[in-house]
Amino acid sequence: MVKQDVLLDLLPEGGWIDLHKPRLTPLKNEELTLYQRFLLFLMLKVGKARCPNIFRTMFRNLRVYFPFARFNATVMPKGELSRRHTELAILRVAWKIRSFYEWVECTRSLPDKTRKTVRIMIDLNVENSVHGQTSMNLEQ
Repeated sequence: MVKQDVLLDLLPEGGWIDLHKPRLTPLKNEELTLYQRFLLFLMLKVGKARCPNIFRTMFRNLRVYFPFARFNATVMPKGELSRRHTELAILRVAWKIRSFYEWVECTRSLPDKTRKTVRIMIDLNVENSVHGQTSMNLEQ
């Protein structure tokens, strides 16, 4: 049996980024434009999204929001990627940007066999990087 914290003791190069407060805060109701309110309404009523703070934060720059929404439709449940590949993509990004929150959220739901595989991949990657070799694509 794999311990629940088998992946939580790992540290990416440079350690996890510790954010005590968000770098960007979600827009408050009074800061939303009519267009942003409409988009938020559609996402919460028509879509299955239940994370309005992410959207309120992304609304700070709509040039960022729309590509994010297209990407999100690819990786989130019922997207083009399988659930396994979605989780692996999210884990890779969490590791690369050193986001402990995202790492914990994703690793918590992994089956034991997958947890062992991820641990082995990271251990091999760290060991090979010490010897100057490239390895598993977790770091690329």
